[in-house]
Amino acid sequence: MVVDSKLYDILGISPDASDAEIKKAYKKQSLANHPDKNPGDENASQRFQEVANAYETLSDPDARAAYDRYGDADGMPGMGPGMGPGMDMDDIFGGYDGQRIVFEGEGDQLPDTKPASIIFELKQKPHDTFQVRNLDLLATVNIPLAEALLGFSRTILTHLDGRQIHVTKKQGEVIRPNQVDVIRGEGMMDQRYLDRRGDLFISWNIEFPPDDWMRSTDAELWGGRFTGETDPIMHAFNESLSYDKRMWAQDIRGSQAYAKALIGCGILTEKEANQIIEGLNEVGKEWENGTFKAAPEDEDIHTANERRLKELIGAVAGKLHTGRSRNDQVATDMRMWMLDELDVLVKLLKELICVMAKRAEQEVDVLMPGYTHLQRAQPIRWSQLLLSHATYFLNDLERLQSIRPRVSMLPLGAGPLAGNPFAGLDRKKLAEDLGFDAVGINSMHSVSDRDFIVEMLMWTSLFSVHISKMAEDLIIYSSSEFGFVQLSDAYSTGSSIMPQKKNPDSLELLRGKSGRLFGNMSGFMVSLKGIPSTYNKDLQEDKEPLFDSIDTTKACVQILTGVVSTMTINAQKMRGALTTDMLATDLADYLVRKGIPFRETHHISGSAVKMAEDRGCELSDLTLDDFLTLNPAFEADVQKVWDPEESVERRNAIGGTSRRAPIAGAVTTSTLALLALQSVSADVDADRPKFVPSTVEGLFVEQFTPGWETRWALSKTSKIQSGSEEEFKYDGIWAVEEPTVFPGLAGDDSLIMKSKAKQHAISSLFDKPITFDGTKPFVVQYDVKMQNGLSCGGAYVKLLNADAGKLDSAQFGDTTPYSIMFGPDRCGADSKIHFIFHHKNPKTGKYEEKQLKAPPQAKITKVSTLYTLIVNPDQTYEILVNNDSVAKGSLLEDFLPPVNPPKEIDDPKDKKPSNWVDEAEIPDPKAKKPKDWDEDAPAMIADPAAKMPSDWLKDEPLMVPDPEAVKPEEWDDEEDGEFVPTLVPNPKCRDVSGCGEWLPNQIPNPAYKGKWSAPMIKNPAYKGEWAPRKIPNKDWFEDKQPNKFASVGGVGFELWTMDDGIAFDNIYIGNDPEKALKFAKETFEVKLPVEQKREQTEIEKDPEFVQGRSRDQPVWERVVSHIRHRTNVLVDRLTTENDKVHVLLQSKDILGFYAAVVAVLLGLVGLTGSLLSGGSSATVPPTKKVDAPVPPTKEDKKEEAASTAVPTKTTVTKRVPVTESKQ
Repeated sequence: MVVDSKLYDILGISPDASDAEIKKAYKKQSLANHPDKNPGDENASQRFQEVANAYETLSDPDARAAYDRYGDADGMPGMGPGMGPGMDMDDIFGGYDGQRIVFEGEGDQLPDTKPASIIFELKQKPHDTFQVRNLDLLATVNIPLAEALLGFSRTILTHLDGRQIHVTKKQGEVIRPNQVDVIRGEGMMDQRYLDRRGDLFISWNIEFPPDDWMRSTDAELWGGRFTGETDPIMHAFNESLSYDKRMWAQDIRGSQAYAKALIGCGILTEKEANQIIEGLNEVGKEWENGTFKAAPEDEDIHTANERRLKELIGAVAGKLHTGRSRNDQVATDMRMWMLDELDVLVKLLKELICVMAKRAEQEVDVLMPGYTHLQRAQPIRWSQLLLSHATYFLNDLERLQSIRPRVSMLPLGAGPLAGNPFAGLDRKKLAEDLGFDAVGINSMHSVSDRDFIVEMLMWTSLFSVHISKMAEDLIIYSSSEFGFVQLSDAYSTGSSIMPQKKNPDSLELLRGKSGRLFGNMSGFMVSLKGIPSTYNKDLQEDKEPLFDSIDTTKACVQILTGVVSTMTINAQKMRGALTTDMLATDLADYLVRKGIPFRETHHISGSAVKMAEDRGCELSDLTLDDFLTLNPAFEADVQKVWDPEESVERRNAIGGTSRRAPIAGAVTTSTLALLALQSVSADVDADRPKFVPSTVEGLFVEQFTPGWETRWALSKTSKIQSGSEEEFKYDGIWAVEEPTVFPGLAGDDSLIMKSKAKQHAISSLFDKPITFDGTKPFVVQYDVKMQNGLSCGGAYVKLLNADAGKLDSAQFGDTTPYSIMFGPDRCGADSKIHFIFHHKNPKTGKYEEKQLKAPPQAKITKVSTLYTLIVNPDQTYEILVNNDSVAKGSLLEDFLPPVNPPKEIDDPKDKKPSNWVDEAEIPDPKAKKPKDWDEDAPAMIADPAAKMPSDWLKDEPLMVPDPEAVKPEEWDDEEDGEFVPTLVPNPKCRDVSGCGEWLPNQIPNPAYKGKWSAPMIKNPAYKGEWAPRKIPNKDWFEDKQPNKFASVGGVGFELWTMDDGIAFDNIYIGNDPEKALKFAKETFEVKLPVEQKREQTEIEKDPEFVQGRSRDQPVWERVVSHIRHRTNVLVDRLTTENDKVHVLLQSKDILGFYAAVVAVLLGLVGLTGSLLSGGSSATVPPTKKVDAPVPPTKEDKKEEAASTAVPTKTTVTKRVPVTESKQ
């Protein structure tokens, strides 16, 4: 009997369900509750997650047993019995000094006593930054006077959970001494209402300069010529640090490179240059950590960095500016900053294009009206509209990249205007060190040129036009009048007064931002007009419009990417908006095909439209007689014109709406994404070898080279879910393209599953079936790449049975007979490599499924894995993963049910005699319980020496209602129930030993002996293990050559998975293991190192990306995810690699974790034993004899024989070429 059936109820099964029933129920519930199948249902995601959590627990035998016994641990996967939910930082933030957390009745329980309670008392340590006031936090932040007056945008402090608190104060927002600002919702968590927090109060402490700072003339870079003081207003008017400080990293990099260059001029020694470089590194760390303090005299980022450098390293810092002016310095910083931003923009734009192309590919079947002048024009595909906008963005991408060469011209070394006067300054080396493509060829041009900024502002303006156009389309289509598109809640807002409204604010803001970007461009161009040659202070006005335009554009791209990836479409409403009058052009085209000139057909079609309007009917409602009154060329086939699908398919020229048209077709929509990827990844993928097809031949070889679509066909059938009447179409999307996760060879396409939680089916039929005479080896080999992992689903291949009837790719599904199924499969913790074949019963003529008894474990990775099956003429088989043998055995012995049935079977009529005794041992009837044996004595008793402390307040409760609790204004007694204040620790109990009922401590009972039982003796009546007699099996036959499989007429993938992105490639089917090995060496073994190198690069950059974890996960989830990932990696490597010791040495982290767990468990066991034995080491005389070993039964011997016949799963041998022998 189970304690809790909630998880069983979620899956819709009974607590006694088998593993197969659990798995089947999981697939059914996953499909039924998948968010893709429940658009608009806000609870679908939660139900879907509950189904996944239920399966994760119930599919693991240990977790299921613990759940049945202890119930749900707050619904949190990965937690063992008896453990509560993990405590995240929010829980800790909600505590307060002196708080007592009481778990009533959760302590030790002794016989005949009330269970003790567990009490935790929180002691709060003083914090360096924060003070606590109820739920609010208070922090003091120091800022220089310049920031108080002129504004800033930076991180001011680090929160308790490690997040950076960023504050922006615009110019004009002056901070006054002792001013306090409030940041809402950044305080402590309210334990009563978990979604509420206190506030964070920031007290500003302004650091004023010394009284004589204005008299320090050497503070100005241009001091010496001037003796008067700068007016404070002029100083504020002149400064640019408040906004150009974002270039701190570029300014430091430029100065470090210039310091190296000054060595060649003899200005700096190598020691001095290194001193400057190290000092600048320290300055950079201060900027990075948010600890850099600006001084009042800092005009801009250049003076700020130089001033701080001088403070750190002394007078040698003054040499750095030798031969360098702020004119060439700022121009260099601007270009470096813009080059960095170009890379970011290119990446964001590429992601947007890929999202749009992928969406277009998935929704290519959706038809909708196309519009001109906002009037319905012709039927189009929704994908055509999406890709039209994506093409604008692709052109924008190309234009953006064309700016780079004109930005990448080094100004440094041009001096103020006339060049650098010091011989030995190598500007080409400077350009190389700083990543510039070339050196500015004219010093006066270099310091004054801002054309590259104008180009960038022009680009952002044109790009904003394209974003505005797409935003306007989506705004119109999301309106109630159209209803084609619905934005997700994440990118919509509501009305402050009209609750029914869902406003597309994200799109309206995108549309509105174009005006801002145009203003930045035109404003700066006006600033440039009339400036004389070389540098003028007017050029300081270049930064704010540039910074703002790039920031705005990046935000626009990210918002639009989010909108496109999360919006939903109403395909039915789109299709329903199509009317036959939109096919008037098709009617004219119909007559053109009859030989009538288009101008005449246009008039005839218009007359038909007028006729339909006059009659108030659809154009398709006109009869053939009606059309014949307009022109005698009309025939009965005119009715075919009214199919909108046919209309879009007829437009199959390049760029058209037909599936067969390049770019817009279902298979080739990814072309646009690939263009975007290839256009920006040349530098990243320069080390990727190019794909070269192998020339190895076999019975069937597929590398998905051009023309693959003539060899493969999609299924058009459907599938009836077992146990229900629900029908599922094979509508999963396939594409042939390069994998995007850890890409391998350039140009190496794979067959990729593009949909999640959908039925996929695709097959390739052979011109001539493969037959088997049993005299040759047979090899099936392919590689598979789980780009997004494999949580539940298969990646196996089926060899289709040609003897069971005619094969039809369009009807290929789960009921299509197959000869062999081979490949990986995984659901939860259950991972295996299937090898199943259908054997023809020679007596009945029916095919029976034979499954490998002990399938080896599958290897689930995001790089390619090679799976090979070899069946030999001697009826043996071998399974290899990445050319390493992981299983081998016999077709005759290792499959269930066995190929050949037993020759003899148990006689079903033979029954065990009623007087048969099969108990080998019985309790000794002569044994007597000792008289002094007390079975009722408890194991633990109250300590007679214990006394209640004199200050114990037994009449005071531990927790009392919070006297300061106030019912919230929004509290609704009808909906929320009666308001009950939260309980807080009783203040009367704080300074005493305890409150409430006092119970003495428990100690071991010296009189405890436990229940007595008699010792066991041999049973004199024992007759042995009974077994029925054997009789001949009438169904017996003997097939010594099960490798004579049914003929194979094709190969196919018929799969359902929870994950998309599974890529199949390099399929080899043949009779030669050596050729299969050669094929693998020319394909798989060439691309695998490339993928592994890319994987290692990504791991070094972001280990969480590879492990598939999100930084937004709670800490406990990330810990569990990391442990699960590292465990899976260790198991996979131990299963597939030869050097086990090397693998273990490389896995010290996860082994250390499990060692710690074992140590804790052993400690708990020891502690429990010590408590039960009273801490004494004296042994207790045994009261019951140990059972003698029971002789093995016949069934035990059978199972033992069967287990020894199964090859050890951890046996790994390296696959090497073998010399071909005669069949």
